[in-house]
Amino acid sequence: SDTFERDGLTMNFASVHRSLEDVAQSIFAAGLLIERVAEPPDASEPPGDRWRRLPLFLHLGAVKPSA
Repeated sequence: SDTFERDGLTMNFASVHRSLEDVAQSIFAAGLLIERVAEPPDASEPPGDRWRRLPLFLHLGAVKPSA
């Protein structure tokens, strides 16, 4: 959890880190299949920046299989 102050506003951020395996198992336990995976880069960071190598987001597309 982190607290930041900017322009007179205080913002609190809390994050919970989960392994990719935990996320995938939750999707499978819900009866879904992973259809696509993407790690979009942060376009606001200059090339070669740390966050280009360590993406902040993981997008997963999941579908319910037809019976």
